[in-house]
Amino acid sequence: MGSWAIKIGSKVYFENREAIVKAISSLETVQIKQTGTDEFALVPLSSLTHAPRDESLSGTFAYEYVSDEQWYEAKQKELILKPLLDKRTTLAAKAAANAAGVHISTIYRRLGKYTATLDASSQIRHKPNGGRGKGRLGANIEKSINYLIDIKTKKSRIVELHELAEKIQGDLRRIYGGRAPCKNTIKARILASRLEYRMTRSQRNKKDKNSSKPIRGKFPDADYPLAVVQIDHTKVDIQVVDEQYREPIGRPFISVLIDVYSRMILGFCLSLDPPGTIGTSLALAHAILPKEKWLAKIGVEGSYPTYGVMKKIHADNAGEFHGKTLAKGCFENDIGIIWRPLAHPEYGAHIERYMRTFGEFIHRLPGTTFSNIEERGDYDSEKEAVLTLTELERIITRFIVNIYHQKKHSALGMSPIKKYEEGILGDGIKPGMGLPSIVTDETRLRLDFLPYEERTVQRYGIVWDHITYYSNALRRWICEKDPSDKRKMRKFIVRRDPRDISIIYFYDPELGQYFEIPYADISRAPMSIWEHKFVRRRLEEQGKDINEFNIFEEHEKIMADVELSAKKSKSARRMKQRRANHHDVLPELPVNNTLETSEVNTDEAIDQDIKPFEEDISNGQ
Repeated sequence: MGSWAIKIGSKVYFENREAIVKAISSLETVQIKQTGTDEFALVPLSSLTHAPRDESLSGTFAYEYVSDEQWYEAKQKELILKPLLDKRTTLAAKAAANAAGVHISTIYRRLGKYTATLDASSQIRHKPNGGRGKGRLGANIEKSINYLIDIKTKKSRIVELHELAEKIQGDLRRIYGGRAPCKNTIKARILASRLEYRMTRSQRNKKDKNSSKPIRGKFPDADYPLAVVQIDHTKVDIQVVDEQYREPIGRPFISVLIDVYSRMILGFCLSLDPPGTIGTSLALAHAILPKEKWLAKIGVEGSYPTYGVMKKIHADNAGEFHGKTLAKGCFENDIGIIWRPLAHPEYGAHIERYMRTFGEFIHRLPGTTFSNIEERGDYDSEKEAVLTLTELERIITRFIVNIYHQKKHSALGMSPIKKYEEGILGDGIKPGMGLPSIVTDETRLRLDFLPYEERTVQRYGIVWDHITYYSNALRRWICEKDPSDKRKMRKFIVRRDPRDISIIYFYDPELGQYFEIPYADISRAPMSIWEHKFVRRRLEEQGKDINEFNIFEEHEKIMADVELSAKKSKSARRMKQRRANHHDVLPELPVNNTLETSEVNTDEAIDQDIKPFEEDISNGQ
């Protein structure tokens, strides 16, 4: 994930003009000097960019899908290009060209791409099929091995060493197009990095209790902002109303991330959808990205200076936190995941304490359900409900920004915002960590935490949950064979936003980019994954076949019924409001989805007789 850090001496752009950072004045402002002038200015961080704005250079890369040789080559290029960011002279460019063994124009071209992302991934030279690697394993493959060891040994059952090595080798072959280290190499990594992987659950719990118990009042490793972040979900104790009829539609859910060091609320997601992948994804993106534009959008005045990728996420043992989507998104962004040990409630005390404080605040709002029946008494929550989801989000944001962050925290001895500022800028005695790096590719960040599957590309496109998707961007990969086994079809990474499954995001391993792939029949209406599941249940109850035609036909009927009964039915109002809230999906990707692929003859590419939908039906998809 591309990112950039603002430090004293950093080159930045203000109003598309080059400048140098002279001082960091606060969490939200810096002093800059315009290059070539004597002008100094105090400007907000949100007004700065890391490069001149040039939309033509944007793109998305997933560098775990490239070979270790390609990644090593890109890092070598980065080493040569980095010094040129501060010394852009012809003499320096010529020296860099000589060192790289290329023409000076190539250096300028590479520098242009690197300046736009400040990420080595911009220098990756994508090729259709890499040869076998030589010598030591690259950093990228090492990282993949460690990730796979972690997710395959986190459960308590005993796993044989050779069986585990074989499974990891198979996964690596799929990721790296048929390439993988030998089993003995993988076995050595397993033994080196996870000696305790054979422990039973009781043995591991005993080890945790004896050697990992935190010092009272201090969470292990939470020594600076963003070092350890806790995440949790809860159902909010309040009834909300819909936007149109102002009638009750039920209680929403909230996903919250708290910085253990400072107790700052880094981000949250309020939704009518139950806790799961999308709530976690939206809350994470909200925590990592700057919030100035979002505050202006929802109409809240105040300072919310938190942003940046956290070092570790600490979660309880809920299913959504153990899913492959979160694990892969964290892996792609170098975020560690730690789970709360069983029978150790003290590890979740920070976020649970905030949830209690949050609950006390919510219980003062109209429409509250309180925490239990005794507390609620004769209070009619539905009758008293007046807040929409949007209004509740605005009120919660004001509470976080202007009350909770500013109020003295008894465990800290100061307010969360003061503690956070101390950790970032220092306190005059102990130096701070400096301003966090800012993510430069917001779309890619959001994509990283979306649900994904692996799918083949057939002549009719890609099928996911009985729905067909097609775009010219797929033509290059129609009926592509698996490089490691020519008897099988190659599978590709595809992602989707559960709020709107009318588009999926296809990762092209050759171009190193994601592409938007719409319904094959673009006249079909968008739907969410929750609507899709509801439709499938209705079809099953009616004894109808679950196929694309029946799914969309039944969906139209249901939406028509929702419109008619929304005034009278609470569930219909809730579904309608859900649809209205789901409009805020991913922005359009900065890629060209109308690739010119006239040289690809799809009929010639198909060398076997494939029955439509056979793969997806056989897998129950």
